[in-house]
Amino acid sequence: MVMEKDQRRLKAQECRAATGYYALCAVSGMLSAGTTHLAITPLDVLKVNMQVNILLNSVVESIICVFFIEGWVFIIE
Repeated sequence: MVMEKDQRRLKAQECRAATGYYALCAVSGMLSAGTTHLAITPLDVLKVNMQVNILLNSVVESIICVFFIEGWVFIIE
């Protein structure tokens, strides 16, 4: 009887520990995906702009062109 209670208590503690671990993994995954998206999306916009507009020869020219056309909104989109 005592052994069964101890086993149930240990199992309940394991479940709580696993839930906390999975929550931590979910938060860290969201942070890493958000950071990557924040860094890569503006570069992708610049790359596509350079592919479409063949007069742009560098990333700096592409940044200036997009900034004058769209303003700082292109970073958020």
